[in-house]
Amino acid sequence: MTEAELIETVQLMVGNHTAIYAVFLTLTSSYLISAYVIGAKLKPSQVWLLTGLYLAVITVTLCGIYAIDIVIDDVRFELYERFPRSSDLKIPATGIITAINVLVVAGSLKFMWDARLKRER
Repeated sequence: MTEAELIETVQLMVGNHTAIYAVFLTLTSSYLISAYVIGAKLKPSQVWLLTGLYLAVITVTLCGIYAIDIVIDDVRFELYERFPRSSDLKIPATGIITAINVLVVAGSLKFMWDARLKRER
């Protein structure tokens, strides 16, 4: 691939990453809003269902984000190896992005747990 094709591939993958990350943020926001508004009023079975669906869908979404990030890193490293002047970032960001995303999901689950504790008081 030429330098221009590699740069275009990176830009297309970044666009795909942005789109799927928007889905991640939408799902997480809807879960947090649900937890805040109706979390204390839900029955345990409803919480399990809501949380199970959230975890199932968010896991698929996170796997998609992770896969796209790996491709972006691979293409950027190829770009850097073949055309060093075209790429300025030499470290992979996949691990950092994945860790932040997992922390966001864990924080969301903690938020639901706290909302549920209000009901028991």
